[in-house]
Amino acid sequence: MERRLPTKEGEALYAAGSYTVEPVFGDTTENRRFRRFVRRGLSADNEAGLIFAAHNLLKIFHHNPSVAFGAI
Repeated sequence: MERRLPTKEGEALYAAGSYTVEPVFGDTTENRRFRRFVRRGLSADNEAGLIFAAHNLLKIFHHNPSVAFGAI
């Protein structure tokens, strides 16, 4: 890493890594008020997957509402 980071390619790779999924978690915790897993009968992975799938569907709907109504 000490050799790669000072190069232009290393800087570009490091900058590309700065885009994280934190906005998804921020949206989930603040806007959707989902702060804890219930874990009754489901694993946390299933529960988180359902919440993040809903997040992605809402993004698709807000980007192009006609997709939700079948008029592609």
